[in-house]
Amino acid sequence: MSIWRTVDLAFVDGNCGSRLLTTTCKSEVSKEIGEVYKLHELSDNNSKKLFHSITFGGEEKHPCSDELDKVSNTIIKKCGGIPLAIVTIAEVLARKPIEEWSNVYNSIGFGPDDNKVEDMKKILSFSYYDLPSHLRTCLLYLSTSPEEQFI
Repeated sequence: MSIWRTVDLAFVDGNCGSRLLTTTCKSEVSKEIGEVYKLHELSDNNSKKLFHSITFGGEEKHPCSDELDKVSNTIIKKCGGIPLAIVTIAEVLARKPIEEWSNVYNSIGFGPDDNKVEDMKKILSFSYYDLPSHLRTCLLYLSTSPEEQFI
């Protein structure tokens, strides 16, 4: 019996019963669980709006420059329309001078392939390592605390 079947037995079966929502990037996990709702990536336009709202405080405040547009579009394209990737990298870039954005993109080490899961891991890892060392330690410490526990 699969692990999922064991977990599934703990839930009431019926229209008014319990529901379990899982999120995963791995399709084999979602197929094992049952009904799959595949989220669609953000459109290019919505990806840009989200990115600019975080990095510049709004799309209308976007400084117009061909070089900046090129770097922004490259970064947004690599995020593949995944909101978590866009928000994470935009928050890192919002704290940096625009002149350093190309360096940030190059530092993440994106490969030529189109592997969204690997790219997401690289973005999250970069945002973690971009933190000052005392905040990295704090984040790791806080991650060991149970949810909703008073700290």
